[in-house]
Amino acid sequence: MEVLFNIPFAIEVALWLGAYLIGSVSFGYLALRATGHGDIRTMGSKGTGATNALRIAGKAVGAAVLIGDLAKGAIPVALALAYGNDKLALLVASGIFFGHLFPCWLNFKGGKAVASLIGVTLVLDWRIAAAFCICWVVVAGITRYSSLASLAAVIIMPVSAALLDADRFILPAIVAMLFVIYAHRANIQRLLNRTETKIT
Repeated sequence: MEVLFNIPFAIEVALWLGAYLIGSVSFGYLALRATGHGDIRTMGSKGTGATNALRIAGKAVGAAVLIGDLAKGAIPVALALAYGNDKLALLVASGIFFGHLFPCWLNFKGGKAVASLIGVTLVLDWRIAAAFCICWVVVAGITRYSSLASLAAVIIMPVSAALLDADRFILPAIVAMLFVIYAHRANIQRLLNRTETKIT
C-alpha cells in the first residue's frame, strides 16, 4: 500500500512513530530534573511546558524549555518538507504533536503541546503561526493568563487558515484545536473558578 509520494505504508508508520518519539521528549521534565528542581509534574500548574518551567525555575530555564519544544516541532517537519512534501510534513507534525500530548515514557501524560504546535506551524505556514503568536501575545498581555492566551490562539488557527486560503491546513488545525482545548480542561475549570495562576 502506498499513500505519500510513493513510499510504502510501513515506512509511513515508522516515520510517524519516530516523530511521536521525538515529540515525547519533554524538555520541561528534563530541564527541571537537570537543574535540581524535581518533577515539574508535581509543581505549579503541574504542566510540563515552558510557562510552568518559567514559574518554577526562572527565565533561563523557561526559555530553554520553550526553545526545545519549538525546535522539536520545527526541525523534523522542515526535514520532512525538504525530502518529501506537505502530506509527509503533516504526518510528521501529527506525530510530534501527539507525542508531546501523550508521551509514552511519562505514562501518556504530557504537556499542552502549544510550543510544539507553533514549531510545526512555523514550518508548514508561517502566516498561521504569526496569527497564533500575535493572538497569544495580545490575550496574555491583557489578561496575564497563559492558558487563556493559548486557548484563544489555538481557536484562531483554523480561522486564519481559512482566511489565508490555506485549505489543506484547516482540518489539521481543527483537530489540533480540539486536542489543545482538551489538554487545557483543568485550566478551563480554574479559569471559571477564578483560581488560575497568572503570568508574573
